[in-house]
Order: sequence, then C-alpha cells, then structure tokens
Amino acid sequence: INSNDPDENLLTVPVTMNVTGAPGLSLDPYSIDYGEVFVEGVYTQVLLITNIGTDLLYVSDIQSDNGSFSVTTTSFSLEPADSYELEVSFSPIIEINYFV
Repeated sequence: INSNDPDENLLTVPVTMNVTGAPGLSLDPYSIDYGEVFVEGVYTQVLLITNIGTDLLYVSDIQSDNGSFSVTTTSFSLEPADSYELEVSFSPIIEINYFV
C-alpha cells in the first residue's frame, strides 16, 4: 500500500485469490429457417454451438416439444473456444406453419 505520508514506508499485504471461470454460449445461426418444405420430407441444417466462456460448458438435455424436430445428440460438453456442429432435422407431418 502506497501512502503520501513521508513517515510511512511501503506496506505489503499478502493476498490469496481463487478465480473461477464461467462458460458462455454462442449459436450460429441464431435461428433456423427451413423455408418451404414438403410434408414427410426430412430436412437437416447445422447449428454451430461455441463455448465463448472461460470454463467447461455442459449441455445436458436438448429437447423440443414438437416431434417434427430432432437433433443428432442431446448432451455434450465443450472446452473454452471449442465448437460443436449440431444437426437439427425437421420432418413435418402435416401442412401448417411450424414455430419452435
């Protein structure tokens, strides 16, 4: 600790720090648009998931409440700066507009 008091010397204070990281999630693209498709067709696009944080990212359960959508895997982990290409498939069973 520095002081402007001329009678005081520099004082050193020992410090111990524990620093923990935090994972961060980035998606590219942010959303997927399959465009116009045919009923009962199977359409797949890739969603790039990247850990932009400083600690391990755990993805434990990817799910949709719409059975027309599926993914290649539902859980994985990523080290900082690592990416995973998740295949997201869409297979419409009836002719309607789908939003998830």
